[in-house]
Amino acid sequence: VDLLEMIGYKDSTYTQKINVSIACWSLFCGVTVSLLVTRIRRRVMYLTCTISLLLCYIAWTISTERAQTAQDSGHPNRAANIATLFFIYAYSPCYNIGYNALTYSMSLSSMSFH
Repeated sequence: VDLLEMIGYKDSTYTQKINVSIACWSLFCGVTVSLLVTRIRRRVMYLTCTISLLLCYIAWTISTERAQTAQDSGHPNRAANIATLFFIYAYSPCYNIGYNALTYSMSLSSMSFH
């Protein structure tokens, strides 16, 4: 909610809708990536995760700064607000590629089923 308020979205109903949709998107991304984790090498997934998170953080920071600067000047920047929302959503698949799905796959792959 604090991030959404920083970019000008203060309506509680709207922020609740965004939070629920982010949770659903995270569930979808987590399940999808966990089903693909056995087909892609771990090193590739960790490198992809790390690089994509770095790029996502950089872009998210820039878009939030642009939105905040525009809001402080009294002329909201709608494009920067939408870009910030995009990068909030883009964070989930970037994170799940390496730090969510591989955690569970490592514990499952080390188990032997007899």
